[in-house]
This record gives sequence, C-alpha cells and structure tokens, in this order.
Amino acid sequence: MKYEHRNCEWKLSTRSIPLLLTILISFQMFAQDTVKLTDRYINDFEDSIRNIVWMNPNTIIQGKNSGKDHFSRTDKNNPYSSGVEVQIPDGLRRKNFSIIIKGLIRLTDIDANNQLVISISRGDSAIFWKGEHLPDTLGKVNQWNNFSYSCLIPRNIPKDSKVKIFVWNADGKSETDIDNFEIYFTETEFPSWLPK
Repeated sequence: MKYEHRNCEWKLSTRSIPLLLTILISFQMFAQDTVKLTDRYINDFEDSIRNIVWMNPNTIIQGKNSGKDHFSRTDKNNPYSSGVEVQIPDGLRRKNFSIIIKGLIRLTDIDANNQLVISISRGDSAIFWKGEHLPDTLGKVNQWNNFSYSCLIPRNIPKDSKVKIFVWNADGKSETDIDNFEIYFTETEFPSWLPK
C-alpha cells in the first residue's frame, strides 16, 4: 500500500511541474514589475572616461598607502566631491521614487561637518535639498567605512527637474575621501497610512 501511495504522489508531482513553473515565472515577472530599478550610477573613480561624466572630476586623486587606487577628496580647496547631476529618469517622472546611495568614506576628523547632499532643482530654483551629516553614523577616523542612505521623493516633483548628489565639505577644513560611489533610482510605492 505504501509503495502505491508514493507512486501516486510522484505522478501527481510530475504532472504539476509545468503548472508550478508557470506560477513561478508569473511571480518572478510580477516581482520585477513591482520593484523597478530605473537608473543607476556607479563610480570607483578608476575609469577616466566615466570620471569626466561625473561632476567635479578635479577632486579625483590617486591614493598613496590608502588601500585605494583612486578616490574623490574634498578639502579646503574642493568643498564638493565628485557626484552626479542628472535629469529625473524618464521611467520615474510623475511617480514616487527612492534614491539609494552607498559607498565608502574616510574622514580625517570625527567632528567634521561633511554632508551627503541630495539637491533637486528646476532651472535656477531649488525644489528640494537634503544634507545628511555623515560623521554621526560612521566608524573610526582615518579608516574606510561603508555608508548607506536613502531618500523618498514624491511624484509631484516637476518632470524636467535635475538631481545632484555629492558630498559637501561644509566646514571647509577637514579632508574627506569618497570611493565606490553607487546611486540608484527606484520606483517606490508610498504607504497610504502613516506609521505610529
């Protein structure tokens, strides 16, 4: 009896494989449609052609005994790191979206006022500006530390707006090094209720 029962189960499983595959493929397509990675910008500052496209390529220097070959440095002479200035991606116009920023940072002074800046403007008018004070959330000075930050942008931003993302050396004194800068734009559904 047990043998026949197992046989019957196996036949049922074999017949259901095409159905299971169809369900899995449909689910994968649905998942890809719900989380859309529209645009990404990545720079490790090693490619001179890519560096020209990014803002402030003059801040990219060759490292000496730093564990990194090239990186972007802000200091008293260069208050803004290399970064991006782009139009809102076509696929995100009139949609809620997130900007996700990751990278490596090395600070020379834990009290430095270095800020990760997301700025959105239309023509000469500033629409949105956010500065995230980096040293508050990071590890030790004179060591490379990972950082990660995300920001929600609402759908009512004018579609012809430009987004700038960079690190600003606001105190104008310390040195701050940036490497492996990654910037992602993704469509995001905002909650219909506020969390408690």
